[in-house]
Amino acid sequence: MINPSPINTIQLFSGSKQYKVPRFQRNFTWGVDNASEMLDDLNGCMSADSSNNELYLGPIIFFDNNNSTELEIVDGQQRLTCLQILLMACRDVAHDLGNIPLESDIQNKIAFIDPTSAEIKGPRLIASSSIQMIFDRLADNNNRDDFFPNIINGKSIKRQINKIKPIYDLYKKHIESDAQSLSNLLNVIYNKTYFIIIEIDNQEEAFQIFERTNARGEDLEVSDLLKNYLFSTLDYNNNEIDEKWQEVIDNSGGSLIRLIKYFYVTYKGPINKSILYKGLKKYAGEVSPQVVFDQLYEFSKYFYVVNSGSKDEISQYLSTLNRSGKNKINVSTEKIVNVVYHSLEGFRLFKIFQIYPLIFSAIRLFNRCEKTNNSLKNLTLLFSSLEKYHFINNAVCNRTGNEVEILYANYCKSFNLSRDFDKSVLELLKILKTKLAFRDEFVGKFSDITYSTNTIPLIVYIFDRINNNGLHGNRIPIYNSNPAVLRKINSIEHIYPQKPVNGFTDQNLLESIDYIGNLLVISYHENSKLGNRLPNEKIILLEGDEMRSKIQNLNFIQDFINKYKSQINNWTSLVIQNRGKDLAIEAYEKVWNFSVDG
Repeated sequence: MINPSPINTIQLFSGSKQYKVPRFQRNFTWGVDNASEMLDDLNGCMSADSSNNELYLGPIIFFDNNNSTELEIVDGQQRLTCLQILLMACRDVAHDLGNIPLESDIQNKIAFIDPTSAEIKGPRLIASSSIQMIFDRLADNNNRDDFFPNIINGKSIKRQINKIKPIYDLYKKHIESDAQSLSNLLNVIYNKTYFIIIEIDNQEEAFQIFERTNARGEDLEVSDLLKNYLFSTLDYNNNEIDEKWQEVIDNSGGSLIRLIKYFYVTYKGPINKSILYKGLKKYAGEVSPQVVFDQLYEFSKYFYVVNSGSKDEISQYLSTLNRSGKNKINVSTEKIVNVVYHSLEGFRLFKIFQIYPLIFSAIRLFNRCEKTNNSLKNLTLLFSSLEKYHFINNAVCNRTGNEVEILYANYCKSFNLSRDFDKSVLELLKILKTKLAFRDEFVGKFSDITYSTNTIPLIVYIFDRINNNGLHGNRIPIYNSNPAVLRKINSIEHIYPQKPVNGFTDQNLLESIDYIGNLLVISYHENSKLGNRLPNEKIILLEGDEMRSKIQNLNFIQDFINKYKSQINNWTSLVIQNRGKDLAIEAYEKVWNFSVDG
């Protein structure tokens, strides 16, 4: 290690070496709040009574990899990146003021300039890949007419812009095109801010320092620490690692920490987030970092499919399962795909994510074990039963999803050791049945479901499942997990209208209008025809020739007419309450009936 030495910012950005954010580093994560704090610190140095003040901006640790032109940043990329964006804003204010010499001088601190042609040879900072394209464009003042395009080289960079532009705008607005403000700010940046520079020349030590300086147990950093560890033990110059790691990030859908935790749970069982990184390192020591990286990569593809994959993507994923060897089975038939897809729709709607490791472990068990005639049936039973369980306990009874998280994590370990898919699945489902909410609790909670913007998807889901119970391949699609599509194709119809045409209703009825016993799901177009008519008038329209053909496949509407036509002229809060209970009993005993064979 080279001895620490102080250096001010003007020296830092006037040297001959380029600073590079290496692959093992985290992404650029600072936002406007962090950038504003740095600005406040700089402003403190500009006060009249602080002529002798200096602002220490912390240590910067570089790795000298024997490259004569660059140093890799081990610690300090967030601060250096923000300082560079601040200088870019200063440069552009100088341009707006018409001070071309000052603009040129600031540009020299942002990019390397060829002294013979005045052309830009490259930025002084090679930023994190998460912002590099827009950062490089902003560093080149030849792009002044369009610093923030939506696309560069055919690739959308909106996310990169969303990270950088708010910080750039904050800084530029602060200076407000005032020559004196700009001069004062540059004086502080160049002459009153300093760092302690530490250079190391051992790559392993660089990784270790990164880990020590960042291992504070924060969830945000688990992925960065794991990335650092894997990159330090695998082939550091292999671009395939970079590409696969980026795929893992993309597959996470913005939930990288969750993906990594569920990956660990899949193979090793339950763990607290606070010790997740230590657990991952220990697991890598058992099986090798390369195995962990390969497993994580494969798990991420599964995570994407269950977390956000379309029906076609789910079908494609299932088609890769159990298709080789003497015991091969086609898992991607339409019937199985439908069960899996609709179950995943339910998990996403209920926000039940703890299920993901369990399903992955079950699929791995299914792939490797000897099948029986019931194995395919039990695979679909697993999905449908888990959907039913979480609808009853979580979506309706509002129990926390964590009540089975440890059970699921332990069964991941059990599935990993098992050789009998049928026995293991049925054993789990029998345990779940003992944890199922009783009918009275469910009926009470279900009857209390009320209409609101937030509950529209759940209400449509309920009537979809009621309508399609037992139809299998002949399903009539009512629920759609895409909120935009859901709003376009269906509406929630209040049997007794929210705004009756006569403008009168009693208080009890008024308080019951939004309960599920007073609701139907109908197409947006047909809903507009019913308007604010009273219940008896709506029944006449629903039974009429014009609407009958449009709703003939909606069995729950015909059931509603058959059961409640005789009460429609006296549609009271009591009738609404009783209908809610009737729906709840049908739901518990028939639609979401939790039965386990074997």
